[in-house]
Amino acid sequence: MLLRVWVFAATFFILACACGGESSNDDSWLSDSGATLLDSGDSGDTIDSGTTGETGDSGPIVDSGTTTDTDTEPEGCAEPGAGSPSDRVCNSDCWCWDHPKPAGADFGGVWGSSSEDVWIAGAKHALLHWDGTSLTAHHAENGDVFGELAGLGGSVFAVSTSTVHEFDGSGWTQHGDAFDSGNIADIADIANVADQQIWIAGYEKVDGAYEPRAAFYDGSTWTQAHPEPSEDEAYLISVAGRAVDDVVAGTTEGTVLRWDGTTWAQVGEAFSADVNAVSLTSTGSLFVAAGHGVYQWDGEAYVELFYDSFENLSDIHATAEDDVWALTWDTVGHFDGQDWTWADLEDTWLRELWVAPTGEAYAVGDNDFRRFDEDGATQLLGAPGELEELEAIFAASDEDLWAVGYNTVLRKDGEDWASWDGLPAGVGSLYAIHGSGPDDIWVTGYGHLYHWDGATWTDHELETTINVYGVWVHSETSAWAAGKSGTVLRWDGSEWSPQSTGIGWTARDVWGTGEDDVWIAGEDGGLLHWDGSAWKERQTGTTDDFRSVWTANGKKVYLVAGSGVDVRSWTQGGGLVDEYESGSDSYQVIRGSDTGEIWAVGSFSRMAYYSGSSWSSVYAPTSGVTSQSNGASVSPSGTTWFAGEARMILQRSEHPE
Repeated sequence: MLLRVWVFAATFFILACACGGESSNDDSWLSDSGATLLDSGDSGDTIDSGTTGETGDSGPIVDSGTTTDTDTEPEGCAEPGAGSPSDRVCNSDCWCWDHPKPAGADFGGVWGSSSEDVWIAGAKHALLHWDGTSLTAHHAENGDVFGELAGLGGSVFAVSTSTVHEFDGSGWTQHGDAFDSGNIADIADIANVADQQIWIAGYEKVDGAYEPRAAFYDGSTWTQAHPEPSEDEAYLISVAGRAVDDVVAGTTEGTVLRWDGTTWAQVGEAFSADVNAVSLTSTGSLFVAAGHGVYQWDGEAYVELFYDSFENLSDIHATAEDDVWALTWDTVGHFDGQDWTWADLEDTWLRELWVAPTGEAYAVGDNDFRRFDEDGATQLLGAPGELEELEAIFAASDEDLWAVGYNTVLRKDGEDWASWDGLPAGVGSLYAIHGSGPDDIWVTGYGHLYHWDGATWTDHELETTINVYGVWVHSETSAWAAGKSGTVLRWDGSEWSPQSTGIGWTARDVWGTGEDDVWIAGEDGGLLHWDGSAWKERQTGTTDDFRSVWTANGKKVYLVAGSGVDVRSWTQGGGLVDEYESGSDSYQVIRGSDTGEIWAVGSFSRMAYYSGSSWSSVYAPTSGVTSQSNGASVSPSGTTWFAGEARMILQRSEHPE
């Protein structure tokens, strides 16, 4: 029941194969906004969430043990083959979501038949199933970004722009042009009505003007039920119903319309804001989320139950007059007929809400899927804890990886990523990570370098408190680090020693090929080289701030800056040369492999890739992405890993053609 015109601002994952009254402002029932992942045993205090579900939210949907993916599994994808749900989402080019699993990105739809049969969607082609314990991914053959969801007759229906996609457990059916318009149309909402019909609501553009559109499906036929156009070009953005002759819809002009089985009629006066969500209880009580408020229709007028001048209400679900759930971007509220209890979740953007017949509420949003019940809130999908950015990643092997960010260390030791508590508490920003192997890893921070020896972390506090932005490790007795105000440090196996380089610019990255070939890049076009005996500054002829440096042999050095030409190279004889310019992207990190392949990364949506002979723009398994990727690392096997905002991590095990 979410306003369809919200803009997907984070990641949409391409699933191209089955590889892988009065507010109390009381948040006591949610003690930890981070909650737990895939563990429903211990989270928060309690809230009375009611015991009944909305009419129509019953009956099993499909058997989660089947899928219809018939694509051939790409060579090199170490994931379950076609024919079964996957615990990790990959596409046909072997791009995989490695954290969080089975997929990350944005989710805009949630619907189910019970607490053990819940579906979520929103990432491109993504349809994930929750069985009460874990999530599995189901491949969708076609479709754009999936938004709203509903179920009917053993099938789940997902909306993408003007098309309804039906998954019956054994195959997909596209219901294209369900409005039977032939014009530009958009489906804003979808709802199950009394387990007899699927309703969709939205708009169609006719002769340059927007007109409201609605239609319902009885399992075999679509029937048009369009309201009369208004002079204000209002169109439908929300729909709900309790019976085939009692359906309500909200418009962009603040009106609520009610369908009696034959015609539409306006209910009460118009609101001064969009009606983002509507809900009907089994007894016919009408609840509305319009702009900043929640309202109940008493038969003569709308009674305000809640109003917040700072928050827009995005969804509402009422099972009874004393059991109403409401959703804003970052809060979930419950109304018991007298008072509201609200939980501020922080660091999230929630979009859609559904309540199970047994009273549990489920919400989805940016990289987030949560359950709310008598035990509090549980995060069922998403990165654990607060969603700070990951700044860097290091792949010692495909089974031993580390990623760091603000007060954050994640480690993958085998199958799954987990938060790592080995570093001192409150370490603050962590900027870079590199090592010579699984038992020799360095992490940089503010005035500190931390070393992992395979068993414990050791804190090496610097005499000068500065930000150390880059580190490169050659061996257990040879490493270099650099950072603020020209600071360059060298590790000899026992201590870090300041280096006299003569530079004053801030260094951002360090890379090398051996003890006599180390490169440092940074602000104002700064490029510094160690030849085994002395540091020498190289002239680049630019004042652009370099963000990252990488070289395979020391003869040709690759650089990326936050602005200007995206990828450049520097050689002793030729100086700085423009290598590749995308026209729109600015890259944050550049890394490569011994085979000559190079990746320049700035966002999850587009990456620059060098095959060994030419550069090209490569789209990761995402669409419409604004989330940034800050780190990249190539493992000894050649697998490339990418890490960035919201603790999202992607893996690429094959190479672009």
